[in-house]
Formats: sequence, structure tokens, C-alpha cells
Amino acid sequence: TAYIWQCAKDPQPASESEWVTASTTSRSTVVVSGLTPLTRYWFRVAAVTRQGTTDYTGPVLLAIV
Repeated sequence: TAYIWQCAKDPQPASESEWVTASTTSRSTVVVSGLTPLTRYWFRVAAVTRQGTTDYTGPVLLAIV
């Protein structure tokens, strides 16, 4: 299993092309570096399994301090 982590600066992306892949990992956690302090980001993740790639989760808004 692998995970595809995507992020985008606020406001929430209106189209798929506005999402940026931040990382691909084999764990269900990730540390994303290079984010701008005092900025709000949207995050989402999809799992890649033998059966294929799942839909992305609903986006979550986080403020970077």
C-alpha cells in the first residue's frame, strides 16, 4: 500500500489541476516541509492498493503556524 498526499494553499481548490502532490509514502502519515508560516493549506490523501487508487479523501484545512 502507498499513499499520495496532496496540498494546496487556501482558498480550497476549484479544480483538480490546482492540487500539488506533496509526497508519496508507504506509511499512513507524512511530514510536509517547505510550507509557508501563517498560511492556510488544504490537504487530502489517496491510497494506492493492488486493486487500484482510491478516491481522494475530503479536503482538510490546516493553518501553518
